[in-house]
Amino acid sequence: MKLNVLIRYGELVIKGNNRKEFTNKLAKNVNSLLKNIVNRDQVKFKRDHALILNLDETKKSIIFSILTKVPGIESFSIINIVENDHSLIKESIKDQIKDLQWKTFKVNCRRKNKDFLPKSDIFKLEVAEFVFKSFPDKKVDVRNPDLNINIKINNNNTYIFNNKIMGVGGLPSNTSGRVLMLISGGIDSPVASYLMMKRGLHVDFLTFSTPPHTSPEVIEKTKSLIKIVNQFQGKSRFLNCNFTPILHELAHISKPAYKINLMRREFIRIANEIALRDNYLAIVTGDALGQVASQTLESLNTINVVSKVLIMRPLIGYNKIEIINLARKINTYETSILPFEDSCSLFAPKSPVTRPNIARAELLETEIPLLEELRKNVINNNITEEVVDIAKYE
Repeated sequence: MKLNVLIRYGELVIKGNNRKEFTNKLAKNVNSLLKNIVNRDQVKFKRDHALILNLDETKKSIIFSILTKVPGIESFSIINIVENDHSLIKESIKDQIKDLQWKTFKVNCRRKNKDFLPKSDIFKLEVAEFVFKSFPDKKVDVRNPDLNINIKINNNNTYIFNNKIMGVGGLPSNTSGRVLMLISGGIDSPVASYLMMKRGLHVDFLTFSTPPHTSPEVIEKTKSLIKIVNQFQGKSRFLNCNFTPILHELAHISKPAYKINLMRREFIRIANEIALRDNYLAIVTGDALGQVASQTLESLNTINVVSKVLIMRPLIGYNKIEIINLARKINTYETSILPFEDSCSLFAPKSPVTRPNIARAELLETEIPLLEELRKNVINNNITEEVVDIAKYE
């Protein structure tokens, strides 16, 4: 059996003169993700929607899984496409709903083709009467129907659908630029990555490992998380920075409560060098205000001050429950809670400072005279790079 799928653009339709740029990018993204599943000429992009025509029903599950994860897609539906003819429209509706489970219904109609008569409100009543006659045990419910019968009358044909599957919405990936995400193996940073992808950013990843204190399993866990969130954008660049030489020096500062703050200042300095070198527009972190000692306003300011590059924190106003709920939604939670600790948790002092002072942090850094030289050496010699693809669709 062959199916047709209608894809809605959501907020892209209000982009005015820039709409074509966004829809063209969405078209490229969709075609790229579907390239091994459907032929390119099956996907037709129009001004306010897209169509996948003559879809093999056996491929429906994987295609739907992909479409629910493509930023820029607000929703999509299986549709019947018929000529602008009263009888054909009604018979198509009857055929589409006859095997569904429902007791109440509502008819919705949009008439783009003004030459089609009667007007939408009158035609809705006509269709409703037809449904009554065809299914005499059913009732109308305009507020909370079991079944919505949707009719969209275009210039050359009519779309009929009753289901609406929601996508992630937002903007197509890589329409807003490229950013560098500081990712750990925890819950927060993959969720922050997803939120950035939804706003049209292409996200590449930088992690900090401290072998032998962190195990190889930590890196594999982090890559697994990247594969999951890459379902929202496609392949990404993954940088792994061996931070051990700097970690060993920071362990000797005279005020241990500042360890995490100084470590994160170094993370940001290294990320800055990479961002400036490789033309990333911003650095992204998974910080949520007040969640831990290093995420108080004073701590964030102490860390932020060393950056020349914009730092974006999409989770800044979220609480932990909200973040966990998003992690479950995007299927990263179960991987994030696997028991492999990252550098931050291993290095954290028993009583970290919650209101650090910038001047004190700078003074403590003078206790490590080779810090800048160490940082340059780490950037030049201690970073490995690979391309991480996407996880298999379920």
